[in-house]
Amino acid sequence: MATPLAGIGGLIKEGANTIGAMNTWSVTPKASTKDTTSFQATGNWGTKATTIKEWTAKCDGFLDATDAGQVALINGIGNTFTLEMDIDSAATHKFTGSAILISYDAKSDAKDMNLITFSFDGTSTLTFT
Repeated sequence: MATPLAGIGGLIKEGANTIGAMNTWSVTPKASTKDTTSFQATGNWGTKATTIKEWTAKCDGFLDATDAGQVALINGIGNTFTLEMDIDSAATHKFTGSAILISYDAKSDAKDMNLITFSFDGTSTLTFT
């Protein structure tokens, strides 16, 4: 039986550079479909066909203005980045793909830490190894 992996071993990279101070990442692949149901469909069941696949990714954590990975993203909104989202510290299992940085949300709160969220739209195949 497989052992679940603790999230503490995860990280996110842009190219070879770790995006520092992050504590959450998510990746959401999606396949779009088109209805292909014709008259007198078998058993009155609708049919569908896959059209395109796409994915989005997001990471968030503590804003660190001294982290080269975060600074590159903040200054690169609208640019395409090569992302690697590792689920273990050995990088044995990971998602990889190219994505456009479509937004970031920086937040400062007197009762919290300075936080930032980066959002991406995939532009290539998303691979899991």
